[in-house]
Amino acid sequence: MPVGKFRKPVGMNGSLKVAIFTDLLELFEPGSPLFIGDQRDPALVESFTGQQNRLLKVAGCDSREQAEALRGKTIYCHGERASAYLRGRFFQFQIVGLQVNTVNDECLGNVVEILQTGANDVYVVRDDGVEILIPARKEVVLDVDLEAGKMIVDLIPGLRELQQ
Repeated sequence: MPVGKFRKPVGMNGSLKVAIFTDLLELFEPGSPLFIGDQRDPALVESFTGQQNRLLKVAGCDSREQAEALRGKTIYCHGERASAYLRGRFFQFQIVGLQVNTVNDECLGNVVEILQTGANDVYVVRDDGVEILIPARKEVVLDVDLEAGKMIVDLIPGLRELQQ
């Protein structure tokens, strides 16, 4: 399952800036197994900085040139390993495409994008050109049913009015 993507090399030691597709940062602890690119080449995490500038270094990638070869490649992990950490948490690819309904069963549209902000993710929900931004917070997102392809939300007062 995809958990991130290498962006650009940083420095000379083989570290790369990465885009992370999950909040399961435990998957990037030193020594954790990952798989890189379409061929799913095995790799081990050497170091990871999970703050704002997310940097990942995999074992054996020790130069800027080696890091450059990883640029743009997708990072994967075993689904079983990720599911051990999930407990009510989801990957971005599981959320995008879900139909979003209110607690009153009003369809707001489908999640088309996820914006990553400093505080929490924000789901961009679109229906017939109308867009609403839903904060990914437990008091707003009440249920995610992957099998049914639906998300149930409770729009906090003023949220809909802010969107128009």
